[in-house]
Amino acid sequence: MDYGFAHENKVFTPNGTVGIAAEGNEARNFLMELTEIEYLKTAPEKLFLYVREPQKDKSERPGNAHWGDVEYRYSINTWPGTVVSESCSVGARQNVGFGFHTYRRAVDCRIFGTRYVGWYFESSGNYCRLRKAKRQN
Repeated sequence: MDYGFAHENKVFTPNGTVGIAAEGNEARNFLMELTEIEYLKTAPEKLFLYVREPQKDKSERPGNAHWGDVEYRYSINTWPGTVVSESCSVGARQNVGFGFHTYRRAVDCRIFGTRYVGWYFESSGNYCRLRKAKRQN
């Protein structure tokens, strides 16, 4: 089962299926998200999740007064938007590819107590690919 999004009374899923019952889509996505969160609690080796950028720029804050506020930090989310990691550090932008203005950022986060590292492909969207870190300290 995949997540679905509704558009013009049809439900579209990533695997290409199209359904007509758009009214039950939110309940279906909710159940799918619960399944995904239970899967994340088992500490799998590889993950594909989404990055939410900070709502405010760090240059806007006065000094270090709000260094711990959530709106100044990156977070890792499921597709519908449930935050699974607020303790996330995102590195500087790195250019990759052959001059096509593609870039990515390193990601280091903890999801339900397990440390994951990987890449946030910022130029391609808001997704990140993570793998379980070898060192869990």
